[in-house]
Amino acid sequence: MTLPKPPRHNAIRRVCCVLFIAPLLWPQGKDAEQQKPVGPKKPVELKKTTSPKRPEDQPKSPAGQPTAADREKAVETLKRLVTNSNYRELGFDSVAEAATATQGEPFRRYLITAGQITVFKDTDDPASVIRPGGELLIPVIAGGKVRCFITMADRGKGWRGVSFGMSAIAQALTAARSQQAAATRLPLGSFVAVDVTPLSTYLLAWRTDGKLPEDAGSARYFFFAAVPNRRLPAGVQPAIQFLDILRDEVAKEKSGAPGR
Repeated sequence: MTLPKPPRHNAIRRVCCVLFIAPLLWPQGKDAEQQKPVGPKKPVELKKTTSPKRPEDQPKSPAGQPTAADREKAVETLKRLVTNSNYRELGFDSVAEAATATQGEPFRRYLITAGQITVFKDTDDPASVIRPGGELLIPVIAGGKVRCFITMADRGKGWRGVSFGMSAIAQALTAARSQQAAATRLPLGSFVAVDVTPLSTYLLAWRTDGKLPEDAGSARYFFFAAVPNRRLPAGVQPAIQFLDILRDEVAKEKSGAPGR
Protein backbone atom coordinates (compact mmCIF):
# COMPACT_ATOMS: atom_id res chain seq x y z
CA MET A 1 0.00 0.00 0.00
CA THR A 2 1.39 3.41 -1.00
CA LEU A 3 0.89 6.23 1.49
CA PRO A 4 -0.13 9.60 0.04
CA LYS A 5 2.64 12.11 -0.14
CA PRO A 6 2.37 14.98 2.33
CA PRO A 7 1.28 18.22 0.72
CA ARG A 8 3.96 20.62 -0.20
CA HIS A 9 3.79 24.18 1.05
CA ASN A 10 5.53 27.01 -0.61
CA ALA A 11 7.64 29.00 1.81
CA ILE A 12 6.10 32.30 2.68
CA ARG A 13 8.40 35.15 2.05
CA ARG A 14 8.01 37.96 4.51
CA VAL A 15 8.83 41.36 3.24
CA CYS A 16 9.60 43.99 5.80
CA CYS A 17 9.13 47.51 4.74
CA VAL A 18 10.08 50.36 7.00
CA LEU A 19 7.97 53.41 6.40
CA PHE A 20 9.23 56.70 7.68
CA ILE A 21 6.46 59.26 7.76
CA ALA A 22 7.09 62.79 8.88
CA PRO A 23 4.04 65.00 9.02
CA LEU A 24 4.26 68.51 10.39
CA LEU A 25 3.97 68.69 14.09
CA TRP A 26 0.23 68.56 13.67
CA PRO A 27 -1.79 65.51 12.56
CA GLN A 28 -2.85 64.80 9.02
CA GLY A 29 -6.46 64.80 8.06
CA LYS A 30 -9.33 67.13 7.21
CA ASP A 31 -10.85 66.96 10.68
CA ALA A 32 -7.67 68.02 12.40
CA GLU A 33 -6.96 70.74 9.79
CA GLN A 34 -3.26 70.66 8.96
CA GLN A 35 -1.54 72.89 11.47
CA LYS A 36 0.59 75.91 10.81
CA PRO A 37 3.60 76.52 13.06
CA VAL A 38 3.49 79.59 15.27
CA GLY A 39 6.53 81.80 14.92
CA PRO A 40 9.26 81.97 12.33
CA LYS A 41 10.91 78.64 13.00
CA LYS A 42 9.86 75.79 10.77
CA PRO A 43 9.97 72.20 12.07
CA VAL A 44 12.52 69.86 10.57
CA GLU A 45 10.86 66.76 9.19
CA LEU A 46 11.88 63.25 8.29
CA LYS A 47 11.45 62.50 4.58
CA LYS A 48 8.29 60.74 3.44
CA THR A 49 8.22 57.78 1.13
CA THR A 50 5.72 57.55 -1.72
CA SER A 51 3.89 54.65 -0.09
CA PRO A 52 0.22 55.37 0.68
CA LYS A 53 -0.84 55.80 4.28
CA ARG A 54 -2.50 52.64 5.57
CA PRO A 55 -5.00 52.36 8.45
CA GLU A 56 -2.39 50.95 10.78
CA ASP A 57 -0.20 54.00 10.14
CA GLN A 58 -2.78 56.45 11.47
CA PRO A 59 -1.96 58.23 14.76
CA LYS A 60 -3.02 56.39 17.87
CA SER A 61 -4.05 57.82 21.21
CA PRO A 62 -1.00 57.53 23.46
CA ALA A 63 -2.55 55.02 25.86
CA GLY A 64 0.96 53.60 26.12
CA GLN A 65 4.15 55.58 26.33
CA PRO A 66 7.43 55.38 24.47
CA THR A 67 10.17 53.73 26.45
CA ALA A 68 13.22 55.58 27.67
CA ALA A 69 15.13 53.94 24.82
CA ASP A 70 12.55 55.20 22.30
CA ARG A 71 12.88 58.75 23.57
CA GLU A 72 16.67 58.60 23.62
CA LYS A 73 16.69 57.29 20.05
CA ALA A 74 14.56 60.26 19.00
CA VAL A 75 17.03 62.66 20.67
CA GLU A 76 19.90 61.00 18.81
CA THR A 77 17.95 61.37 15.54
CA LEU A 78 17.56 65.08 16.22
CA LYS A 79 21.27 65.46 16.86
CA ARG A 80 22.04 63.88 13.48
CA LEU A 81 19.62 66.26 11.75
CA VAL A 82 21.22 69.43 13.13
CA THR A 83 23.54 71.17 10.68
CA ASN A 84 25.26 74.52 10.33
CA SER A 85 22.35 75.70 8.17
CA ASN A 86 19.44 74.72 10.45
CA TYR A 87 20.62 74.77 14.07
CA ARG A 88 18.99 78.16 14.69
CA GLU A 89 15.68 76.97 13.25
CA LEU A 90 15.74 74.21 15.85
CA GLY A 91 16.41 76.68 18.67
CA PHE A 92 20.09 75.94 19.27
CA ASP A 93 22.94 78.42 19.47
CA SER A 94 25.36 76.09 17.69
CA VAL A 95 25.76 72.57 16.34
CA ALA A 96 28.03 71.80 19.28
CA GLU A 97 25.29 72.79 21.70
CA ALA A 98 22.81 70.51 19.92
CA ALA A 99 25.18 67.60 20.53
CA THR A 100 24.59 68.02 24.29
CA ALA A 101 20.77 67.85 24.02
CA THR A 102 18.76 65.89 26.57
CA GLN A 103 15.03 65.24 26.96
CA GLY A 104 12.56 66.83 29.36
CA GLU A 105 9.17 65.77 30.74
CA PRO A 106 6.83 65.09 27.77
CA PHE A 107 3.45 66.65 27.07
CA ARG A 108 0.50 64.67 25.80
CA ARG A 109 -0.91 66.51 22.81
CA TYR A 110 -4.66 67.12 22.46
CA LEU A 111 -6.75 68.87 19.82
CA ILE A 112 -9.62 71.32 19.66
CA THR A 113 -10.92 71.50 16.09
CA ALA A 114 -13.35 73.95 14.51
CA GLY A 115 -16.00 71.28 14.21
CA GLN A 116 -15.84 70.52 17.92
CA ILE A 117 -15.69 74.03 19.34
CA THR A 118 -18.41 75.58 17.16
CA VAL A 119 -21.05 73.22 18.60
CA PHE A 120 -19.92 73.64 22.22
CA LYS A 121 -22.60 74.77 24.73
CA ASP A 122 -22.16 76.12 28.23
CA THR A 123 -23.80 73.01 29.63
CA ASP A 124 -21.36 70.65 27.89
CA ASP A 125 -18.45 68.95 29.58
CA PRO A 126 -15.22 70.75 28.53
CA ALA A 127 -13.70 67.34 27.88
CA SER A 128 -16.18 66.88 25.02
CA VAL A 129 -14.22 69.31 22.82
CA ILE A 130 -10.77 67.98 23.67
CA ARG A 131 -9.61 64.83 21.94
CA PRO A 132 -6.26 63.02 22.03
CA GLY A 133 -3.94 63.91 19.18
CA GLY A 134 -2.04 60.62 19.39
CA GLU A 135 1.36 62.26 19.86
CA LEU A 136 3.77 63.27 22.60
CA LEU A 137 5.76 66.49 22.59
CA ILE A 138 9.20 65.96 24.11
CA PRO A 139 11.00 69.15 25.24
CA VAL A 140 14.65 69.19 24.17
CA ILE A 141 17.01 70.82 26.67
CA ALA A 142 20.52 72.11 25.99
CA GLY A 143 22.60 74.75 27.72
CA GLY A 144 20.08 74.83 30.56
CA LYS A 145 17.24 75.98 28.27
CA VAL A 146 14.36 74.40 26.37
CA ARG A 147 15.29 74.54 22.69
CA CYS A 148 12.53 72.79 20.75
CA PHE A 149 10.08 69.88 20.68
CA ILE A 150 10.48 66.38 19.36
CA THR A 151 7.09 65.10 18.26
CA MET A 152 6.80 61.35 18.88
CA ALA A 153 4.05 59.12 17.53
CA ASP A 154 3.24 55.43 17.20
CA ARG A 155 1.72 54.81 13.79
CA GLY A 156 1.90 51.04 13.95
CA LYS A 157 5.69 50.76 13.74
CA GLY A 158 6.53 51.69 17.31
CA TRP A 159 7.18 55.05 18.92
CA ARG A 160 9.58 57.29 17.02
CA GLY A 161 10.41 60.92 16.46
CA VAL A 162 8.49 62.19 13.44
CA SER A 163 9.02 65.94 13.57
CA PHE A 164 11.41 68.38 15.25
CA GLY A 165 11.10 72.10 15.96
CA MET A 166 8.50 74.57 17.32
CA SER A 167 11.06 76.30 19.48
CA ALA A 168 8.85 79.21 20.59
CA ILE A 169 5.92 76.95 21.46
CA ALA A 170 8.16 74.51 23.36
CA GLN A 171 9.61 77.31 25.46
CA ALA A 172 6.20 78.89 26.16
CA LEU A 173 4.46 75.65 27.14
CA THR A 174 7.23 74.36 29.38
CA ALA A 175 7.55 77.72 31.17
CA ALA A 176 3.78 77.89 31.71
CA ARG A 177 3.69 74.31 32.97
CA SER A 178 6.45 74.93 35.50
CA GLN A 179 4.65 78.03 36.76
CA GLN A 180 1.26 76.32 37.12
CA ALA A 181 2.71 73.13 38.60
CA ALA A 182 4.27 75.23 41.36
CA ALA A 183 1.02 77.12 41.92
CA THR A 184 -1.26 74.06 41.95
CA ARG A 185 1.21 71.49 43.36
CA LEU A 186 0.14 69.07 40.62
CA PRO A 187 2.73 66.79 38.93
CA LEU A 188 4.04 67.85 35.53
CA GLY A 189 2.28 64.92 33.87
CA SER A 190 -1.10 66.41 34.83
CA PHE A 191 -0.66 69.26 32.34
CA VAL A 192 -1.40 68.70 28.67
CA ALA A 193 -0.76 70.70 25.49
CA VAL A 194 -3.94 71.56 23.58
CA ASP A 195 -3.57 72.50 19.93
CA VAL A 196 -6.37 74.85 18.85
CA THR A 197 -6.11 74.06 15.15
CA PRO A 198 -8.45 76.76 13.74
CA LEU A 199 -6.42 79.52 15.44
CA SER A 200 -3.01 77.87 15.06
CA THR A 201 -2.15 78.27 18.73
CA TYR A 202 -1.50 76.17 21.81
CA LEU A 203 -3.04 76.14 25.28
CA LEU A 204 -1.91 74.59 28.54
CA ALA A 205 -4.76 72.65 30.17
CA TRP A 206 -5.25 70.72 33.40
CA ARG A 207 -7.84 69.31 35.78
CA THR A 208 -7.91 70.14 39.48
CA ASP A 209 -7.70 66.42 40.33
CA GLY A 210 -4.56 66.00 38.21
CA LYS A 211 -6.18 63.47 35.84
CA LEU A 212 -6.23 63.50 32.04
CA PRO A 213 -9.13 64.86 29.95
CA GLU A 214 -10.39 61.41 28.99
CA ASP A 215 -10.41 60.11 32.57
CA ALA A 216 -13.72 59.83 34.41
CA GLY A 217 -14.48 62.48 37.01
CA SER A 218 -16.09 65.85 37.54
CA ALA A 219 -13.06 67.94 38.43
CA ARG A 220 -12.83 71.50 37.14
CA TYR A 221 -10.80 72.31 34.04
CA PHE A 222 -8.56 75.31 33.50
CA PHE A 223 -6.86 76.72 30.42
CA PHE A 224 -3.90 79.02 30.04
CA ALA A 225 -2.97 80.64 26.72
CA ALA A 226 0.72 79.78 26.98
CA VAL A 227 1.40 81.16 23.49
CA PRO A 228 0.21 84.82 23.51
CA ASN A 229 -2.70 85.36 21.15
CA ARG A 230 -4.63 88.63 20.90
CA ARG A 231 -7.87 86.70 20.34
CA LEU A 232 -7.67 84.86 23.66
CA PRO A 233 -7.74 86.11 27.27
CA ALA A 234 -4.48 86.17 29.19
CA GLY A 235 -3.90 84.35 32.46
CA VAL A 236 -5.52 81.24 33.92
CA GLN A 237 -9.16 80.89 32.89
CA PRO A 238 -11.94 78.47 33.93
CA ALA A 239 -12.65 76.15 31.02
CA ILE A 240 -16.30 77.09 30.37
CA GLN A 241 -15.63 80.82 30.10
CA PHE A 242 -12.52 80.23 28.01
CA LEU A 243 -14.30 77.88 25.60
CA ASP A 244 -17.13 80.40 25.14
CA ILE A 245 -14.61 83.00 23.98
CA LEU A 246 -12.77 80.45 21.87
CA ARG A 247 -16.01 79.37 20.16
CA ASP A 248 -16.82 82.99 19.24
CA GLU A 249 -13.32 83.64 17.92
CA VAL A 250 -13.35 80.51 15.78
CA ALA A 251 -16.75 81.52 14.38
CA LYS A 252 -15.28 84.92 13.44
CA GLU A 253 -12.30 83.21 11.83
CA LYS A 254 -14.58 81.03 9.70
CA SER A 255 -16.75 83.97 8.66
CA GLY A 256 -13.79 86.22 7.90
CA ALA A 257 -14.81 88.76 10.54
CA PRO A 258 -12.04 90.57 12.47
CA GLY A 259 -11.02 89.05 15.81
CA ARG A 260 -10.73 90.66 19.20
